[in-house]
Amino acid sequence: MEVLKSSCHKIFLELRFLELAIFRLVPEERKPVFFGTDGEKLYYDRDYLLNRYLEKPEAAACDYLHTVIHCLYQHPFQAGKHQERYWNLAADIAVADVVGEMGVPWISRQLPGECLKIADHIKGAVPLMSAPHIAGYLEGVFAQKEELGGYGPAELEAMFRRDSHACWGAGSGEDQESSRQEDGEGAEPGTEQENTGSGADGAEREDGGGREHMAESGSPVKAAARMERLSREWKETAESVALHAKSVAKDRGNIPGSMLLAIQRLTREKCDYTEFLKKFAVHHERMKINQDEFDYTYYLYGLGMLKKIPLIEPLEYKEEKQIREFVVALDTSGSCSESLVQRFLNKTYNLLCQNECFSDQSVLHIIQCDAAVQGDVRIASLEHLEAYISGMTLRGGGGTDFRPVFAYVDQLCAQGELKRLGGLIYFTDGYGVFPVQPPAYKTAFVFVEREDDVRVPPWAIRIYLEDV
Repeated sequence: MEVLKSSCHKIFLELRFLELAIFRLVPEERKPVFFGTDGEKLYYDRDYLLNRYLEKPEAAACDYLHTVIHCLYQHPFQAGKHQERYWNLAADIAVADVVGEMGVPWISRQLPGECLKIADHIKGAVPLMSAPHIAGYLEGVFAQKEELGGYGPAELEAMFRRDSHACWGAGSGEDQESSRQEDGEGAEPGTEQENTGSGADGAEREDGGGREHMAESGSPVKAAARMERLSREWKETAESVALHAKSVAKDRGNIPGSMLLAIQRLTREKCDYTEFLKKFAVHHERMKINQDEFDYTYYLYGLGMLKKIPLIEPLEYKEEKQIREFVVALDTSGSCSESLVQRFLNKTYNLLCQNECFSDQSVLHIIQCDAAVQGDVRIASLEHLEAYISGMTLRGGGGTDFRPVFAYVDQLCAQGELKRLGGLIYFTDGYGVFPVQPPAYKTAFVFVEREDDVRVPPWAIRIYLEDV
């Protein structure tokens, strides 16, 4: 306990913005797990921890910091979305990358130069140094040649591993336990299972910890609910860490920019684009057999004339939410790629088809604009929209100014071209000039591949799409 307390205070003195995170985990001795967490407790093997501290006092503190950043980055709660082996390695690489940017000498000395070289190599191949992006990259790399930077999977795992991941996720089945033993996940840092006896022993001990963890968690439903709660609590902690990082003195505990962006991205409120599109729809009666509702006239007539036999007649109309008039503005400045714009329109088209939001009476204006309006196409059918997307050519390539689109749409409304405008969606990278005055219709700015937060006017909706 003194070793753990010393490690916490050592980290706190250098990285004060992590105060809420580093003192959050509750230590508990659990011999099968050499060092690791489930998001609530910090499990450790007494012998391993003491030996680690006696060998290098800074190493124990770095292990603790490594585990805390896993929780801040939501790694224990996202396990299962990728192959387990690649996810564990990707999570360790993501943490090593941000730790290497902290600029604290005694922390940097604990990172082998090979780790930083591997991280820099991956950084040039992924849009963001996050565990999901790195895991996807690793799955592609190892599926082809089973090596990265001259190192195989087992060597990379031993190089980056500083803690156990056995307690991650809502629980592990027998297949996952056997795969851990085969992959050598249980090996302690700096060892390889096939070369030493301690690695195999570590795998056996660690899997035992995973089974014990499952027994404590109870049913899979309770375990999943527990992980959901811990995930939510760590997101709140991450938000507090980000706020604290901006307020502490810059000469003591300045947060790396990549870490701040990652925390902001993880704690950003998620939006379902399907539900978001429905906000721009209005209720409309459509002539269509409605099997969900029936005519009460026939129902009561049957009860009155035939005693206990009601007559059920489906309604011949159905009230649906449909988009009547709608505007999609596309940023065609030099910083927006044509492929990204096309993928966004494809996603919008697919959602309009699936949810039947687009009818024969719907009208959609697609406006291209950089620093000026470059074109406007009026879409009156899904077939027309599909043809427009397949043959679309972006016009522009200059700077970005959002104001011309709003002036143009206001002009269409004044001319009577748009009488019942449901709203405007502006797809952009966010680098532009916003209008000062709010428009008379709902407006949303949609951002893709933008990690930092964009300051939009208070009257606008801000939406981040993770992928299109």
